[in-house]
Amino acid sequence: MIKRRWDIFCKVVDNYGDIGVCWRLAQQLAHEYSCIQVRLFVDNHATAVKIIPQLLSDKPSQTIQKVEICHWHLAEHCNADVVLETFGCDLPNAYLKSMQTTKPV
Repeated sequence: MIKRRWDIFCKVVDNYGDIGVCWRLAQQLAHEYSCIQVRLFVDNHATAVKIIPQLLSDKPSQTIQKVEICHWHLAEHCNADVVLETFGCDLPNAYLKSMQTTKPV
C-alpha cells in the first residue's frame, strides 16, 4: 500500500486553540487512516510543548504518536499529496513555490 503524505501547517497565534486543533487533527488522521503519513509543521515549539508534552523543542523533527512534528523552517520542499494551511497561516514561501511543480491538493 502506498501511503499518501499530508502536510499540516500551524502558526501558534493565541491561547493554544490553533495548535490544539491541529494536533488533534494530525493524530486523528494518522491513527484512523493507515494509508496517510502526517507531518505537522509548527512555528512555535515552545508553546506547542504545552499541548504536546513529549515534544522536545530543540529537535528539528520528531515523531510522536505516528505524527512527524517539524519546525516551520524545515518546510522548503513540498512532497505532500495534500497540504492544509490552518487558520489562514500562510505557507512558507519556499514551500509554496515548490508546490507549483508538485501540484498537491
